[in-house]
Amino acid sequence: MKNKVARWMAVAALVAGPGAAWAIPVEWTVGPSTLQDGSTLSGSFIYDADTDTYSNVNVARSVAGNIVTTFTARQQTGGWQHIMFFPAPVTGSFNQQTSMLISANFPGWSQLTNSGGSSQHWVDIGVCTNATCSSLRWGGPRGPGIAFVGRVLADPGATAASIPTLSEWGLIGLSSLIGLAAVVHTRRHRSLSRLPSRRV
Repeated sequence: MKNKVARWMAVAALVAGPGAAWAIPVEWTVGPSTLQDGSTLSGSFIYDADTDTYSNVNVARSVAGNIVTTFTARQQTGGWQHIMFFPAPVTGSFNQQTSMLISANFPGWSQLTNSGGSSQHWVDIGVCTNATCSSLRWGGPRGPGIAFVGRVLADPGATAASIPTLSEWGLIGLSSLIGLAAVVHTRRHRSLSRLPSRRV
């Protein structure tokens, strides 16, 4: 009976197949790149295109080798679908907050993907002029064709192979087979216990 249960469990695992949910973080590095006003932009951030999440944001603008602004937080504002970085997380109004806009992940512009590689983007540093930052005061440092280089931080294939999982339906099927095996085993045991004992 134990051998039958083991065979059923193996079949269920094969039918269910491994799960395929994982994230692929990419570290994007910029610069040092020169903006139109002569200042430079350099730094990096980690982006996962599957979940649209940013982390470890650290991009600095420098003048004559001295850092004047460091952008450490990504927040989506009410008026822009491009990437928006701020020196610190903004709570409440965006009015008069310094921001860096990167023209990416918007229809018609270059995309940041989980494949990494190199891509060029327009960068604008300005100031939000209302509470939702739906408008910016332009005229600040900017640069067309700023290069960003992406490096994949993890191999999803290796992760999936080393940690196999069952899908939701696979787990349901496996649980049903185990339950059925338990019922059959119980009935068989009861049937055998009712048989008359043989006297020697």
